[in-house]
Amino acid sequence: MNFREINKRGAFKNGLIAILLLAVIGLGIYVVFHKNSSNEALVTEEKVQIAPSGIAYPDGWTEATEITASNKDAGVVAEASHTNPDIKVVVREQETTLPNNFDISGFPDVIVAKLEDTQEEFKSISKEVIKIGSYDVVRVKYTDLDANQVKHTSEMFVVPTPKKTFYINYRSSKDFSELNDDIAKINQSVANYIKSH
Repeated sequence: MNFREINKRGAFKNGLIAILLLAVIGLGIYVVFHKNSSNEALVTEEKVQIAPSGIAYPDGWTEATEITASNKDAGVVAEASHTNPDIKVVVREQETTLPNNFDISGFPDVIVAKLEDTQEEFKSISKEVIKIGSYDVVRVKYTDLDANQVKHTSEMFVVPTPKKTFYINYRSSKDFSELNDDIAKINQSVANYIKSH
């Protein structure tokens, strides 16, 4: 075996290691995002206490007092659930800085493109800019599969503010259109929470 053959094998081995490393990192990102967006965690994870958010929920909703550590690290500030129909809402905040010339009109397409890249079997149902209180908000409704390959419908509201972006995500494997009034009330309560934070 000559020096060139050794170099080719070394380059091949290094390339293979790099591909495997990228695959592992990609899987990690997928697991964290998918776990944070699904009703079922992929692995059992330690729960941590969460302080009451002050967000008001209509009758029939139960606010979580514990969440997973990874959800807390991802900025989740509140979770609540409803039964019959079964649905979960997660409220998350993320530190951001919007540019002075930020135009929300193109933001629905950006969000849908990101979801298409990260969610399995993603299908957009609708996307629009709406108002919740004084905030311009992106509303995206879509379907995807959870970790158990069960189809879910999600309705996500993204509230960009100058220093933080807030995400309100409702998710269920059942039709939850009968809860539209509840969703409007919760969203208004989240808008009040945003003003105070």
